[in-house]
Amino acid sequence: MRLAHLYIISTLFLFACSSQQISDYKYNYNEVESGMQQDSSFDSLISTYRIKMDAMMNEVIGSSDSTLVKYAPESPLGNFSADVIYTAGLNNASKLVGKELTKENSFCLLNFGGLRAPLNQGNITVGNIYELMPFDNRVVVVELEVEQIREMLDYLYEKNGQPVSDNARFVLSKAAKKLWLNDKPYNFKEKLYIITSDYLAGGGDKMTFLSDASNLWDSGVLMRDIYLEHVRRQKTIPYYPVQKRMEVIK
Repeated sequence: MRLAHLYIISTLFLFACSSQQISDYKYNYNEVESGMQQDSSFDSLISTYRIKMDAMMNEVIGSSDSTLVKYAPESPLGNFSADVIYTAGLNNASKLVGKELTKENSFCLLNFGGLRAPLNQGNITVGNIYELMPFDNRVVVVELEVEQIREMLDYLYEKNGQPVSDNARFVLSKAAKKLWLNDKPYNFKEKLYIITSDYLAGGGDKMTFLSDASNLWDSGVLMRDIYLEHVRRQKTIPYYPVQKRMEVIK
């Protein structure tokens, strides 16, 4: 019994020291009848960590005017997520890349699978942001050659779209695939910079056109931290309407 206590205590300490990896902060009670007298000091230790975790996750950091959900090819939650990451990335990407990034040579590309929960109307807590982004994904910048950009357009057509920032517009059909950046048509002659996650830059969700890129810059900043900072700063999150950023014609 003493060894079991030591093991659980160690687990609690490890759990407390890795709070950035929490994907679910709810807990359940499961009674175990051991036939031994309950250790009140052990119960007190568990209670202390539980109270601290609840207080952290239940902190209200802002609110949302409406419920933001995800769906293909474009959705309110996808637009919110891509816009927040793009704004933060664009403000810092030029320092990483050593070249000025603009709304005409860059955009943000995410994936629906990485957005794990909606943002419901009403109060937004720290726990809600962990539910939205439970992974320790970092913001990175990837430089794409023209051929990789063509592969990206084919991928987005086959996938029926993915979240992109508001400076990008795609019209994708089997016959033609078109891209506009800041209302200007892309000429398929210039390289583009994609602000995204390290997971996708590594080829996650079958985005091999990103993993094949020769140049990548890692900001080291967690996407989840950017969402937390944004909500704290904005206080109230407006509705993010569908704006025809992503039109897929099958």
